[in-house]
Amino acid sequence: MLNCYKKLNFKLFINIYLYYFDQDLQDTKMIDFSNLLDYISSCIDTSHTFIYIGVGTHFHYFNNSVNKYEWDFRENQQFPPFLHDAKQKYFDAKILLILIDPAFKETSPYIVTSSNNFTEKSWNTSTIHQNLYVSDLGISTIIISQSITWGTYSEYEKESYNIENLMFQLCNLVSNPESRLLLFYHEFTGKNPILLEYLIKSKLDYDDNKICVDISRGANLSCYFNLTDPENYPVITIESDQLIYLNPIKIPDTKICKIYQEYSKFTWNQKSCQVSKTDTNYLIEKPDDMILCFQILKYDKISLDIVKDSIITMIRQFYTMIEKKNFGTKMWSVSSFPTIKSRFVLSVNHIQFIESKLEFMDSLNLLKKTDSDLKDYDLVFDEIKNNILTQLYDVLRIILISIYFKYNVISCDQINKFILDFQNIQDKYTIMNKYSEFIDGIL
Repeated sequence: MLNCYKKLNFKLFINIYLYYFDQDLQDTKMIDFSNLLDYISSCIDTSHTFIYIGVGTHFHYFNNSVNKYEWDFRENQQFPPFLHDAKQKYFDAKILLILIDPAFKETSPYIVTSSNNFTEKSWNTSTIHQNLYVSDLGISTIIISQSITWGTYSEYEKESYNIENLMFQLCNLVSNPESRLLLFYHEFTGKNPILLEYLIKSKLDYDDNKICVDISRGANLSCYFNLTDPENYPVITIESDQLIYLNPIKIPDTKICKIYQEYSKFTWNQKSCQVSKTDTNYLIEKPDDMILCFQILKYDKISLDIVKDSIITMIRQFYTMIEKKNFGTKMWSVSSFPTIKSRFVLSVNHIQFIESKLEFMDSLNLLKKTDSDLKDYDLVFDEIKNNILTQLYDVLRIILISIYFKYNVISCDQINKFILDFQNIQDKYTIMNKYSEFIDGIL
């Protein structure tokens, strides 16, 4: 009886041990958001490593067995042209591709299954993690079949993983001076990641030459776009034995003026007529400054459009809807203010002042609804409106000067004159047209 009891105990012990051991095995079979940072930290060594996070990178055309889509590096979301070329240029550098898309539950990534790319037949499935593919060429691919979200999200996104904190920790890891990592993040979902960049930077002042959040620099692009356009092609170079990302907005103004004068006369479409669908090496041979020139111009032109959607639109609303006195934080032009703050540091205090006044306007409007005989309402409203307008014109002046000064194409006096003339406009159509007329053709 005692021996039988011992045997039962031993058998129970074995079953419990195997259960928990099997649970550990199950946990190690998948890399997900809960252990992704640990995995990245554990595999960092002294070599250079590119980390690329691509969201919405399933791209069903390449995975459609009925209608085979010709391999085209210009739309390769899973292994973008800039990384493909960097790998050929700096072959010893390792690459970690983190591809996120719920659709990966159904199919494997085309990067590891398709032919016509230089990684063909080099892939093996990891024996430890079932969603990790490893290439003999020093490239690893992690597939995460889950949806993500960040910032203010909609009802249908509530079950998605909020990636903000993970991105903050990852940027903190990459920004470490001892780190030899470079991080690139982009979303092919229609959601503009420039606001994710703003959320991260509000917590962490990371190294802009090691991290690129949004390879399109704030362009409101569709899910599929030409990744071999120079504007969507981060430049990677080496300085003092360290690979760096040449962030165009970190280039000194004196250098921007020089490369603008040298390369702005070129039309890139004329230069790229020989682009191959299977090879993008032609961009490797182009001068870095030439590519950066197009990136800087694109960034600033997008900024000028953002100004139109926010600052100019708000000025127009104040002048043309004044009889309604219905202004506040719900004005749709306010939605662009985080982008303004992230792009133009000098205007942050002005924007915060405007936002505080708009919040007060909300309270005032609510009070007006409950007390129709509210005394001095019009007087208070006009005072707030004039305060906001004063700040809006100051922000507009700061932004225009900060954009145009580095190109040496227009003087501060010309900008100041435009602002003075602009303040006297009260027709809503003229306000928009005058702004467009002023910015068109300068760059």
